[in-house]
Amino acid sequence: MKRRPSIAMALCGSSLICLAAAPAMAQDESTGIQEIIVTAQKRQESLNKVGLTVNVLSGDALKERQIASIQDLTAAVPSMSYADTPTSAPIISLRGIGFYDTTLSATPAVSLYMNQVPLAYPIMAGHGIFDLQRVEVLKGPQGILFGQNSTGGAINYVPAGPTDTLSAGARVTVGNYNLVSEEAYLSGPLSDTLGFRLSQRIEHASGWQKSLSRPDGPDSRNGKKRVYEGRFLLDFEPSDTAKFQLNLNGWLDKGESQAAQLIGFNVQIPGFGDPGVLASPLAPRKNEAADWVAGLPKRDNSFWQISLRGDIELFSDVTLTSVTAYSRLKQNERTDWDGTAFDEQLYNPEKGSIKSFFQELRLSNGASNRLRWMVGGNYSDDKIAQSSFYRWNVASTANAFGVHGQNIFYVDQKTKSKAAFANLEYDVVPQITVKGGIRYTESKLSTNNCGADITPPYNVGEIFYGAGNYTPGACYPINDLGVTFAGVAPGTPGRFFDSEKEDNVSWKLGLDWKPADGTLVYVNVAKGYKSGGFPSIGASVWSQFLKLKQESVLDYEIGTKLSLLDRRLQVNAAAFYYDYRNKQLRARNIDPVWGNLDVVQNIPKSTVKGAELEITAVPVEGLTLMAAGSYTKGEIDRFTGINAGGIQADFAGTPMPYSPKWNLSFDGQYKFPVAETLDGFLGGTVTYRSKTISVVGGEQNPPDAVPNTFPLFGIDSYTLVNARAGLEGEHWRFEVWGKNIFNKYYWNTAYPAFDTIVRYTGMPATYGVTLSLTL
Repeated sequence: MKRRPSIAMALCGSSLICLAAAPAMAQDESTGIQEIIVTAQKRQESLNKVGLTVNVLSGDALKERQIASIQDLTAAVPSMSYADTPTSAPIISLRGIGFYDTTLSATPAVSLYMNQVPLAYPIMAGHGIFDLQRVEVLKGPQGILFGQNSTGGAINYVPAGPTDTLSAGARVTVGNYNLVSEEAYLSGPLSDTLGFRLSQRIEHASGWQKSLSRPDGPDSRNGKKRVYEGRFLLDFEPSDTAKFQLNLNGWLDKGESQAAQLIGFNVQIPGFGDPGVLASPLAPRKNEAADWVAGLPKRDNSFWQISLRGDIELFSDVTLTSVTAYSRLKQNERTDWDGTAFDEQLYNPEKGSIKSFFQELRLSNGASNRLRWMVGGNYSDDKIAQSSFYRWNVASTANAFGVHGQNIFYVDQKTKSKAAFANLEYDVVPQITVKGGIRYTESKLSTNNCGADITPPYNVGEIFYGAGNYTPGACYPINDLGVTFAGVAPGTPGRFFDSEKEDNVSWKLGLDWKPADGTLVYVNVAKGYKSGGFPSIGASVWSQFLKLKQESVLDYEIGTKLSLLDRRLQVNAAAFYYDYRNKQLRARNIDPVWGNLDVVQNIPKSTVKGAELEITAVPVEGLTLMAAGSYTKGEIDRFTGINAGGIQADFAGTPMPYSPKWNLSFDGQYKFPVAETLDGFLGGTVTYRSKTISVVGGEQNPPDAVPNTFPLFGIDSYTLVNARAGLEGEHWRFEVWGKNIFNKYYWNTAYPAFDTIVRYTGMPATYGVTLSLTL
């Protein structure tokens, strides 16, 4: 496909798409650190000239470190935390800003994008890290250019794009737990104006978890992987002033979701705990130790997305960009998350779907202008349906009230949002740039919630309607709002309907100072919002369904980027202070009948403060050393309520969940010649996370919890070591690698599962070999 210089130059001034065919790092003649090109501000710019805190991982770095999931990214990005959920939705936090919720409709605090197309809900980002040019991680509120739901930051996956000449490549990996994965691509021109890239990835592995109650037999293992991913890019450049890219991508997951690890008990209705559940063995301190109901868990989830981007040069140096996308996710899981071999708490099945439409239009001028501007707007329309078939046959509530059987909680939600934004940068003098931006967002949200009995016995429905009066399928949560609402009188069971509008104004002001070549100092003040929303939870009363307030983060940040010693040393540093209002929190409500039930609340005020340092050095040719660290102190200033463990207290002065104070990582790689066309390499990564908690007030255990000798909702500090070594020639690479090579026991979350308390552990030691070929 013929590349047209004029349109490429015009588009690179304002777009991400031009990078799909350009190298992620501009070549430098020295043996120092190569210049990194990013599009963090939706323009092609050198990372050292962007007045933001951005961590970038190239496609080569992703492959070398065997980063194939969003969880793997946490080993390479300071201040980034990951938490598992029972329903496959990954939870990401940056600098302590995140939102733990297991439901499909929960919007993130750290937004994710694929080629500037939003992956609007976390479960959509469960896969997709393959054949990438790079990953950009932007920290701090990114509401101006990336919209709401990016109070913590934004993560942008940039796929590798079509090439000017025909090329192909493949990678095959074999590892323990019968791991076999392969990845391949084919890329090149179809004509002078048309180019394509087709890529795919398949991963198969056996279960790595071991059942405590069934150490032998056909159902003694869990965690099987059966993942299929694909992407097709088609670039069309009909003239010097127009370029279009079609992106078809998707994945299929037919594996097994991770089972929880049992660490304690907290019976909701004392005296009615099931003897079998209470006799279940607590898991030893091993990553693979867990338990689950025989035949569970299972996954059959799928996602696909189609997007079309167009860049048209309307007149000299002004480009119109259009991004249109439709995304579809289907979920069908059988989930067991109480840590036992009994059906104390499980979803069988958990079904749902997301339909998401997105459209953005924007105008911008080139990056070489003294005044750089961008104006635009976008519209999104999302529809979410979720049905949770909930079974609690042996829970203490079931035993106390005789409510054995299966219930269904289902919700239909719709969200329509529209926004307008503007962003300006002006070089007062060559060394000083002032910048500012603003975005107005308006959203309309609606919900339809119901809990019902659908199969006999109709125990729960008859408690609310009276014995003999329940009609199967009738909604039983009670209107406890004190007024007639949605046509249902106070104290009466029925279906919950509601809709609300909300709006917000995100803004940013900043100044960049470049006192010398290779030196940047920046100061930013920015405010961003995470949208409110209606909870999708199992509930007995309507007050649990009420809408959450929007949360906001006001960020004060100062940073510097220094390129030193003839580009052999790069030092990036930043300090920040967040004024965090109305943090959204998964908490609990003490129901007089059912005990400790889920509810979602707002924490009125919190603060987060910290600093980050990232150093990259090339002391001698072939040796690259990287060290990065962050200190984060997140603290709740004002909140009185009930935490996820069922403790009612004033939590002012307590730390925020999923906010370890220290995140440290070290990576080194040495590449050396072995023969004229053969190089060897050695590398390794060490990461450290200090202790944190998974729930507000997690240092304190529920008074009746057993055991009570350690914080049941604590997450201990841990250090992980990965290693790699191998050989490479001009068109091939062979690598031997290991992750968590010392088999460190660690976990990333802990939560109450009704009568039990459980953890989700990390992977044990994994190792393998990878062979890569290019043509």
